[in-house]
Amino acid sequence: MKIENRALGIGATLGVIKTDKFKNNYFALNFLLPLNDENIAKCNVLSSVLLRGTSKHPSVSSMSKHIGMLYDPSFEVSATKTSSSLVFKIGAYYLENDFLPKEEKMDVFSEITAFMFEILKEPFLGNGEFSSFYTESEKKHQIDKIKAKINNKDSYALSRANTLMLGNIPAACESLGTEEEVNAITPGSLYKMLVYILQKCPLEAVFAGRFTVKTEETVLKFISALLNGRKEEDLIPVADCIKPSFDGKVKDIKEDICATQGRMVMGFSMPDTGEKTANTEVFNEIFGGSAVSRLFTNVRERLQLCYYCASAQNLSLNVMYVRSGINRDKVDIAKEEIMRQLDLLKNPQNISESELSAAKLGIVSNYNAICDSVVRYASWYINRRISGKHTDVERCIEEINKVSAEDVSEIANGAALTITYFLNCIEG
Repeated sequence: MKIENRALGIGATLGVIKTDKFKNNYFALNFLLPLNDENIAKCNVLSSVLLRGTSKHPSVSSMSKHIGMLYDPSFEVSATKTSSSLVFKIGAYYLENDFLPKEEKMDVFSEITAFMFEILKEPFLGNGEFSSFYTESEKKHQIDKIKAKINNKDSYALSRANTLMLGNIPAACESLGTEEEVNAITPGSLYKMLVYILQKCPLEAVFAGRFTVKTEETVLKFISALLNGRKEEDLIPVADCIKPSFDGKVKDIKEDICATQGRMVMGFSMPDTGEKTANTEVFNEIFGGSAVSRLFTNVRERLQLCYYCASAQNLSLNVMYVRSGINRDKVDIAKEEIMRQLDLLKNPQNISESELSAAKLGIVSNYNAICDSVVRYASWYINRRISGKHTDVERCIEEINKVSAEDVSEIANGAALTITYFLNCIEG
């Protein structure tokens, strides 16, 4: 796949991933907002309200009928927290014109962008603000989601550990916002958020698929119309990623919850390798990132200390989390074994060539899978752009294949335990 990046002015950039492999194309607008609880709450509610109706299609059924007439593309409006920014996205996955019935003369992509424009610039309003009924309804749904987070004990434990570990930096914000911020939303403040996004927030647009001259004309015309009226001096800068700082003290925190199984999350600070993340990726794959990792084969399978045990890294924040489902009587011995496996990786002689090769093969396979979907590739591309990393999959694969056992051990030696969080199961 060939990638082209171009600056469009007034805070907008277009990334084009050219490929003829697929019958469907993908196009998305990604607006970047500062990461805070208020923006997260508003954008989550806004993403739902925008899909309730437009001025021309004022109900969900009317919108659905219109979408069906466009050969049923998949539309998405969402708000996603990254390590540095809040991404407000509207995207569509649709059928390329070449694969429509021969008698069909519709330009699907032109219709898609026209509907995106309608959603963002011509939403269903009353008295210059969003519908009170739609707003209150989606606020309730959002609060229900926030309250329901505790029902998924795995993600809840990780979220709590993340907040406790990262402290006051933006990345520690709750991914769905807080009940207080959601309750404070009004139809007027929600509409002001939409105006703020369109007028002031940097835009990363991405197109993946068959990019023709006609497609290019449609994209540029659409973005120009959408951003009409923006002023350079009003634009906010793209936020830098604020990384956590640690004082060397290890937090040990336990919270009780009614559940049949406890959850332990161990948070580690990791070496800052900048854009060269391959060493950390291979380390994580060997340590706990796969079904043949040290944690899975030893902590879970051989010693049977927990129901699951795996690690995952955040390459932007330089942190790693080891997650496990575990009974309270196995916590200390499991923690000891996890740290023992980490210590073993600090010596490159303890890493076999077959283990290293298997880890690389697994990661390379995942990178190759990115190219099997225009949606997956576009999402990966945007995440890399936001985090300031290169967007060349082949280069990523080359970097992975160059990692040595010594490189893995260097990462292991730089890993430092920062927090142990245990969600203790008690009888209800």
